[in-house]
Amino acid sequence: MTAILSSQLHLLEQQHAIAIARFQRGAVVLDGSLAWQYELIEQFAARFPIGSAFQLGGEPYGFLETIPSKQGKRLLGREVNLLVVTLAQDFDANSFNAALGALVGGWSTFAALQ
Repeated sequence: MTAILSSQLHLLEQQHAIAIARFQRGAVVLDGSLAWQYELIEQFAARFPIGSAFQLGGEPYGFLETIPSKQGKRLLGREVNLLVVTLAQDFDANSFNAALGALVGGWSTFAALQ
């Protein structure tokens, strides 16, 4: 892991700690190369229990459980700690809103632009 990626990950961890303390949800928009997005999300997702980190739409990252972009309501009733959403392809606003309802306070949503 590079020093820059390590500092970016540290910043995300600080934001996550604040969200937990305040029991808030939040979003981070990632705009960069696919390789950078993949590595940052993979490192951050490793901090969450298995079964609590999901990807809504897009090409599967492989380390997150992937839900098709139009089936966000499948997450309702589950405790979602991390939700990664790809905005570049097949984005469905209704599905996205349904998936947001499953996010717990102290959260994270990543919107990947690529």
